[in-house]
Amino acid sequence: MPLSFETESHGEIPIGFFNIESDMFLINNYFIFADDLCSAITEWTGGADTITSELEMYVFANPGDIGNLMGAINGIVFTGFIGELYKLYPFPSHPENFRQNPEGYKTRAEVENIIVKFAKREKIKIHISQEEGAITLGEYKFNPSQFHEVIAYIWRGGMPQWKNGKRPVYVEKMMKAVLGSEHWLFKGSLESNKNRF
Repeated sequence: MPLSFETESHGEIPIGFFNIESDMFLINNYFIFADDLCSAITEWTGGADTITSELEMYVFANPGDIGNLMGAINGIVFTGFIGELYKLYPFPSHPENFRQNPEGYKTRAEVENIIVKFAKREKIKIHISQEEGAITLGEYKFNPSQFHEVIAYIWRGGMPQWKNGKRPVYVEKMMKAVLGSEHWLFKGSLESNKNRF
């Protein structure tokens, strides 16, 4: 489930997975499939000190269209995108089954068919600046330590963790690139806390 993460620009915002049968990932009001995000992070590990690019994400013009996560989890409120998704993939009835599915990417087509009813796919500007000591994803700015926390969350599989301890290949590839990177964004606290990953 999403957790609160610190940002330089907006204080705490929710970030993370929100349905165990999908690998869609939210960054407050931005929604992106985790394999797309991990692939971008993998590319950044070998990039220049300053990177300016774009990353396609789904954006909700109306926050109400996102839905009610806790209501959907409890099976009582099925509004917006999250409500529609939970109708298709409800919260597991047995707590031991609450684990992030490493094959969640297989539901991508179904999830995309739902989200396009509520949000638009937009090109979000990405700016990684050593001079600023920050990475900016659209309107959200993170310092390296804050961004490392997001990477650690993906590696763990969020709050429920990956089912059977198995991670998707794209997550394994991302972390290998991150830990082997000499890029300033991925050094420092990430390097000194390898045991967390």
